[in-house]
Amino acid sequence: KQWYQRRVAITAGVKNKAIATMGSLGRALGQGTKKYKELLVVLFPLLSDSKKSTQNQVIECINIWIEHVTIRPLLVSEDLVAASTDNNPNIRICLFTWLVEQIKTTKVPPKLPKELNVIVPGLYKSLEDRNPEVRKAAQACLPYIMAHVGYPGMMDKLSNLDQKSKKTVQDLLDKNKEQADALAPKKPPPKPKAEPKSTPTKRRSDSPATPKGIPKKGSDARNQN
Repeated sequence: KQWYQRRVAITAGVKNKAIATMGSLGRALGQGTKKYKELLVVLFPLLSDSKKSTQNQVIECINIWIEHVTIRPLLVSEDLVAASTDNNPNIRICLFTWLVEQIKTTKVPPKLPKELNVIVPGLYKSLEDRNPEVRKAAQACLPYIMAHVGYPGMMDKLSNLDQKSKKTVQDLLDKNKEQADALAPKKPPPKPKAEPKSTPTKRRSDSPATPKGIPKKGSDARNQN
């Protein structure tokens, strides 16, 4: 949180060094990044930069870490909540655009954690933002969040809005509900029950088998003749 509050004082040189260092760490640590996933908090404030090239470098760096950490622990962290409610429009534009791509291609089990609803208040705030780019990014992200949180979960979060905002957001929820339902993870079909294996019946012979060495009935008479 201190890093978040002090980011305004970060110079361009320090910012570039932080991005390069985090990228190198992510590549070097590989699976070891899971032990240091808390360091991701360093990266989201850097999205406040107005330069697209810097934003792209930060996103690339975040993706290096997410490849090993996965998106799941990040979705329920305070860092994501802070980014989704930040006053800087660049952070929210980048965050919601990035989230859409991550949810589309996530490698974790298709159903994301229900705690994902912690970023819904920030999403609702952005749906009414004065910045058209923020609104556009939030509206694009809305059906993907709703697909995992669920329509009822999204409706629950309306209680904190005033009447005017509640009407605006609910209209957007209803408008995007059909798309969210189509994007929602589908339950795998039940496995068919295995049919019991039939035991083959042994075929009975009409007459008992003659032991070896014992002549069959009637063979003595033929031999004598």
